[in-house]
Amino acid sequence: RAQVARMEAAGLIAAGHESAVNYTNIERFCSSAIGKRMKSAARVWRELPFSRMIPVGEVNPAYSESAEKIFIQGVIDVLFEENDGSLVLLDYKTDRDTAPDKIRRRYAKQIELYREAVESILGKPVKESILFLLHDGTSLRIP
Repeated sequence: RAQVARMEAAGLIAAGHESAVNYTNIERFCSSAIGKRMKSAARVWRELPFSRMIPVGEVNPAYSESAEKIFIQGVIDVLFEENDGSLVLLDYKTDRDTAPDKIRRRYAKQIELYREAVESILGKPVKESILFLLHDGTSLRIP
């Protein structure tokens, strides 16, 4: 609550919008296994922007034979480095339908692109890619 107040004072959250913050979900994340891992991480990057040129066939299989490339950009919610040097990619999701198979299908390509961007930019493999579902507090590992 103190952080939200500081963010409001700094103009990062519009005045009077504190009621839109779901403290229960935030607390659920902070007390989760992945939240604790992030808290003890050696290094944490939040809201990490990236951009890349990739073959169009990676996004649309109908163009798998094409040499054309497309520009993609995104913002990774969290990337953290654990004390052993391994990287963990974490993305928050607010979906109400948290059926694991459905969530994995919906976000697999996004997470694959994020993982590839991190590995290309940092030259280091991502050990785990995890979705944290704020609606029910579950974590899903994405292969």
